[in-house]
Amino acid sequence: MSLEKRIASVARTLFLPEFSFAANTFQVEKGEYELADHVIWVDDLLIAFQMKERQRDLPEAHWFEKKVLKIATRQVRDTLRFLSEHDAIAIENQRGHRFRLTPAKLARKHMVVVYDEPASVIYRARSNHHLSRTAGLIHVLRSSDLIDVCRTLITLSEIASYLEFRDRIVRANKFLSERAILGQFLRGAFNELPDERNAAEFSRFRRDRSRFDIRWFFKELPQLIHTNHNGDDKSYYEILKEYVLLDRFELEQCRIRIGMVNDSLTNSSNLPPVVMATRRGTCFVWIAVPNRNFAQRLILLQNILYLAKYVTQAERCVGMAYAVRPDGLIELEMGYMEVPWAHDPLAEQHLTEANPFLPFGIQEKPGYRID
Repeated sequence: MSLEKRIASVARTLFLPEFSFAANTFQVEKGEYELADHVIWVDDLLIAFQMKERQRDLPEAHWFEKKVLKIATRQVRDTLRFLSEHDAIAIENQRGHRFRLTPAKLARKHMVVVYDEPASVIYRARSNHHLSRTAGLIHVLRSSDLIDVCRTLITLSEIASYLEFRDRIVRANKFLSERAILGQFLRGAFNELPDERNAAEFSRFRRDRSRFDIRWFFKELPQLIHTNHNGDDKSYYEILKEYVLLDRFELEQCRIRIGMVNDSLTNSSNLPPVVMATRRGTCFVWIAVPNRNFAQRLILLQNILYLAKYVTQAERCVGMAYAVRPDGLIELEMGYMEVPWAHDPLAEQHLTEANPFLPFGIQEKPGYRID
């Protein structure tokens, strides 16, 4: 399997086909151009990958200097130039849906060159980045190292945070190994000088994926939807986007709350709606619909969605209402709201007189688990 196909497979699995864009050719007046070999794009975050496989007909050192540090980084600079020259670029994701990428709305851009070497090649310390006068820092990683990063951090939020951290740390040591960089990130030692001994922390990292992994839900979501808002088959993207931008600690809290709702439905315990608000400014609310309110579940969802957004003073809110149908199956209704927060006397009165939510507070995020 080619390097491009391997990275596309990893991206499709971790970041979902909705937000993974491969073979990104786009048409403008001057002709057809390629944006990058692979792009991850969610909201204001873009990660562009340019890939280079080892060519056996070139001397090893010559190949890396010419094909990786010169040609691949030039292609990255071309990507940034395309983004700066065009107001919108039409690209197609791995679901076959087309979107118009608006570069002006991108607040976070990470440029990554990924290269492949045959397993038989003697390990050599390679430069872990390239500094460009026009593009700034371009990350340079072996494909095996990129896969290590993805399998360790899992979530897009954490990988983006890692690239921001990496941007700072590699400037002090261009030959620092990826596992040493990862180990320092996992320790939370953001202000320390880089040290190769941090690679040991990577080896001791406890992944505990089962505590937070709900990718099964992400993957099944498109198949679960049988009614879209206004017939738009992409309307679920706004909801999926908010889940994809959560880190492992937030996803663990989601998993706990989903479990509480399922237990409530099983035991008919009438659990009050449970809320979670994130640093990003998104509120989530899960509702176990009482059997007596099954027919009014959509109205209930809309009202609770609004109140949850109001009480958390969030910029946006995702609501999910679970109800037991007469045949015993679970009916899931989803809602999304994004409007500026404003004072509402009626909402204040309702929350004062009959606050419907399970009490919630602020929880400090724990660090990564290292044995």
